[in-house]
Amino acid sequence: MRALLGYRLASLARSQRWAAPSVLFVVVIAVAAWNDAGPLLSLYGVCSATLLAAATWLGMATVNLEDPAQRAITLVTAGHRATLASQAGTAMLGCVGLAAVGVVLAVVVGHHTITPGVLLLGAGGQLGCACVGVSIAMLCCRWVLGYALLAAVLLVVLAIIVPGASPVNPLLHALSGDHPSALVVLALDAAAVAVLLGGVELAHQVARRRD
Repeated sequence: MRALLGYRLASLARSQRWAAPSVLFVVVIAVAAWNDAGPLLSLYGVCSATLLAAATWLGMATVNLEDPAQRAITLVTAGHRATLASQAGTAMLGCVGLAAVGVVLAVVVGHHTITPGVLLLGAGGQLGCACVGVSIAMLCCRWVLGYALLAAVLLVVLAIIVPGASPVNPLLHALSGDHPSALVVLALDAAAVAVLLGGVELAHQVARRRD
């Protein structure tokens, strides 16, 4: 798995398909945080929602990186489940980097009172949304649903606005409160990880039947 993950990371880096979602994320956060003096957690809510979209984009770029011939070789070598797991892992590693940028950029560009607890809550909110975004990408790749860009956009929007559809809406709601509970954010992050694992497994089952 480590070798497969390294191969994915190297392929994604060479393709530069990570650049567009990364630039989108950084630009949105920089604009939102510019001279902002409001609650830092509310700004981290913006970071989290933006990372949801960026994670979906980055995940789809990662999953769709290989052409059919390359993918067939990878499947024979590693199997369906390991292939999808490495793709999800690659996308999540990229999202961890983006979340770190979001935590730091919001502090550097804006004017906020900083505490370690707020920084951890902001990071937790972003990583939870990233898990859901990568799960959406797993389900909307061309090997599962075809080129399902509209489906991915719809799922991202629903995840944000529909309570109970995913951990995203409760996470954003928690970050918008005055005194969010760290236990609540941690529980929602655990639920988001479960959503990611479920998305990878469902994508595995569907892709295996299609192949």
